Amino acid sequence: MYQKIGIVFIVFLFFIFGCSKKTTSPNNENPEQSNAPTLPQGISEPITHIPQNTPFEAQIAYAFVNIPHVTLELFVDSLTHDVGGNVQWNFQNNKYTWKYQTDTNSVTIQATINDNTQHWIVTIDGRWYHDNEVRTVHNFTFIDATFSADFKNGEVTLYAPNYTDYVFKETWQTDASGMVTQTLFLGGDKPGKVVVVNNPDGSGSLKSYGLKANSNTYILLYEANWNADGSGNWKSYDENGNLTGQGSWT
Repeated sequence: MYQKIGIVFIVFLFFIFGCSKKTTSPNNENPEQSNAPTLPQGISEPITHIPQNTPFEAQIAYAFVNIPHVTLELFVDSLTHDVGGNVQWNFQNNKYTWKYQTDTNSVTIQATINDNTQHWIVTIDGRWYHDNEVRTVHNFTFIDATFSADFKNGEVTLYAPNYTDYVFKETWQTDASGMVTQTLFLGGDKPGKVVVVNNPDGSGSLKSYGLKANSNTYILLYEANWNADGSGNWKSYDENGNLTGQGSWT
């Protein structure tokens, strides 16, 4: 999984240090750019939460679940604040586009905004560096995100050219009672998923799954359940579903 984290931040660093981040003064603001969309408030924050005193295994699994939408926020925040500097911006056919260009690489962000939904795509052209390998990509979709305008439901997917599917896919849903379910799917050679549930009363759960070999069946490997006061219990399992450990915390 740490290799997947490296993919995200290596790609981000590839352009961020070359982009002199300039926040346009309100007095000099392009009137069209001032009407450009922004990401929903709270996108830089976690979708769900777990108690601070949950076991280490739960903390490690939870550390990854918010990476896709936070990565999108990093790209969008960096590029959309540099308009008039290193970033070109335009609006055409109901689509907002920001493009950062160097001699060898470019990053493009496109946003399509409707009354109830937002669709954001980050594409890359140029050199892709990973594991001492350099390859050239053209119009490669790095991030594809769709979510409701109130940010209560959504999906953000991160891709890499050396993966046959996605690197990470994050989804979240909020039901009528206020219960939030957030899922992180892991792609690549070690697929799995982490599911976090937050109930309105403060109770919740985290479950970590692996994918059974040569099948599409997920196997529960770890679960933590907590009460509204933050106390809870955990259990771990092997690939055959046998209990391998359990405990509680207060």
